[in-house]
Amino acid sequence: MNAKILATGLVLFVIGLYAGVINPPLIIAVGKSFGFTYTSYVEETILPLTLLRIDAKGSLKVEIEVPNNPDRVAVVGSYIADGQLNFYLMDEEGVSAWQKGSAAHLYDAAISQTKYNLTLKLRAGAYYAVFDNPQESQRSVVFTISQRVLTYHMNPQMEIVPQLTLLSGSILILIGLKMGGKKKST
Repeated sequence: MNAKILATGLVLFVIGLYAGVINPPLIIAVGKSFGFTYTSYVEETILPLTLLRIDAKGSLKVEIEVPNNPDRVAVVGSYIADGQLNFYLMDEEGVSAWQKGSAAHLYDAAISQTKYNLTLKLRAGAYYAVFDNPQESQRSVVFTISQRVLTYHMNPQMEIVPQLTLLSGSILILIGLKMGGKKKST
């Protein structure tokens, strides 16, 4: 038995097992640091397509909980209504001030629009979409909010690194166990 080869094989085997089976995101992190990944975007729904009814001369507040996600690039949303209405995106303080008739901090707004698209960079937290209908008739609105998230994909060359490390470790373990197994007779 050759202890150095056996120890090297065991270390490679454990690294390959850890990176390939126990903690696969590790290989993505290593690939990102060496530039062996490519990126794309996916949309993850925060608020699914929702039908809202806003009374005449009324308003409706919809809470939106933006999750914590370090890979989020933007929050995107849209609405389409059957008539003109006002749209405001605010936080809790903004809604409170708006309801009191005071100046409110707005993250986004659309005045007298039948449809609107938004793309914003928002931190995690609670936000409120307020639909204000100044018209004399009820309005229907279809509304949705998503987050655009950056996703990382491994180049094919990096995908096999854990398997190769595991295989190399296994081979070195076998070699280390076989070496020196036969003693010379004198």
